[in-house]
Amino acid sequence: MGRKLVIVHADTDWYDVGSLGEAALNDEGGYGAVRTGEETMRRAMCLFAVSYAAIHNAVDKSMDLLRAWDLEGSLTPIEKGFFTANPMPAKQRIALSWRCEAMIPLMWATRLFDTMPEPTDTFDFEYLSEFWLTVPAGYWKDVEIRPEAEIISATDHIRDLHWRLRDAELHHRPPPPDIDYGVVIERHHALNWLCRYEDDDWDDVATDT
Repeated sequence: MGRKLVIVHADTDWYDVGSLGEAALNDEGGYGAVRTGEETMRRAMCLFAVSYAAIHNAVDKSMDLLRAWDLEGSLTPIEKGFFTANPMPAKQRIALSWRCEAMIPLMWATRLFDTMPEPTDTFDFEYLSEFWLTVPAGYWKDVEIRPEAEIISATDHIRDLHWRLRDAELHHRPPPPDIDYGVVIERHHALNWLCRYEDDDWDDVATDT
């Protein structure tokens, strides 16, 4: 099975941060060594299972998928709590349904996407499901990760965009056009994890700007 998905109309114009100051652009503090391809793919697969359970109220099917992938042990404490809760808390279910957006940078980092889709809208989850539901066990093995410089650059760009959104909110200005705040937050979370920002585990990753 090929690893590459085709994304139509994807580009990188969204990360134009020319209006920012030098401090924001040059701050590279807090990053560690980029995570491995295998670790990144395992996390993406877990995120799909979690978001599938949350979006479709399908805990049993998602757990079957995780068992088939042998990834039950890769769930985080919050994710494990979500799967064992009966019934699933509505607030947590909504929050974890957004994790499908955190998958996108991880799929890009493992070369499932040629380019990072712009954060202008939520991704088509059913399109993603068609792919992930056919992925076999061991798909995370021998996965190639993008060069560290590309990943650090993408992380800096999403952090700067997040800063612009927060700054506009703080000063009661219109936000940058055609940008989805929720998508930006999820991508920022995923990319900070990928870069080991403050070396935090997934559940504890900060998205400060």
